[in-house]
Amino acid sequence: TFTSSYNDAIAVTITGEEMWPFYHSGDCVGGILKYRTNFDYAVGEDCIVVLRDNSQYVRRLFQSPSGAYNLACLN
Repeated sequence: TFTSSYNDAIAVTITGEEMWPFYHSGDCVGGILKYRTNFDYAVGEDCIVVLRDNSQYVRRLFQSPSGAYNLACLN
């Protein structure tokens, strides 16, 4: 499987329609965990976000003119 093939791999199954039309409920999205404080490299990208409570979300990362990072659903 993807998660057993790569170090720090993560996979999330999409639930709901928050990222429609790009992802649908039941789709599996995988990625490699990045532990960083600078997220400039990921602006405009779809990211798997893991919060402190270990909840996981797939969201697109945006940066505001003030420099704040924002996570957004696509629909």
